[in-house]
Amino acid sequence: MKRITVIVLLALAFCGQALAAGPGYTQATVLSVHDVDTLTARVEGFDVAQRVRVADIDGPELRVERRGKLIWPAQPWAALAASWAKATLAGQTVWLWIFEPDRNGRLVCRVHLPGDVDYALEALRLGHAHAYNRYRPAPAYEAMEAHARGARAGLWSLSRPISPEKWRRGAWRGQAVSGR
Repeated sequence: MKRITVIVLLALAFCGQALAAGPGYTQATVLSVHDVDTLTARVEGFDVAQRVRVADIDGPELRVERRGKLIWPAQPWAALAASWAKATLAGQTVWLWIFEPDRNGRLVCRVHLPGDVDYALEALRLGHAHAYNRYRPAPAYEAMEAHARGARAGLWSLSRPISPEKWRRGAWRGQAVSGR
């Protein structure tokens, strides 16, 4: 039963992609990629480049330092996920469904790649991100994460994957991590 539910949700998610470049979507050119869930783009209708937070996913955290002080070390799989994101997005023309700015001023958006591919679903399918449903329900994204977990894809192949949210709250303390 669980497998059928996942298959149905995945089918619904991919069927909905046919509308990606239709009404409500804004064209953008990706200028740079920070990590799997954050990029900078020249967005149609804006005078200056915009930071974009990809909706419905949360990617492994890269190392963060402020004023020479370590805030957190790089999370396992972060470099691989960021590398994939850069190869996938850099220089691409994409379509954004803009929801709202987040507390950091980034535009929260669904991102669709050429060929009508939902970027967040692809990141989840390959195991480069966690589904993130804090602000809106995202059953198709949660189903894709469950599929990747079951296949032990990407970060799900690690012995003890930790969500980025827990990592940011200090779950890395006491862990054997690189870059500390």
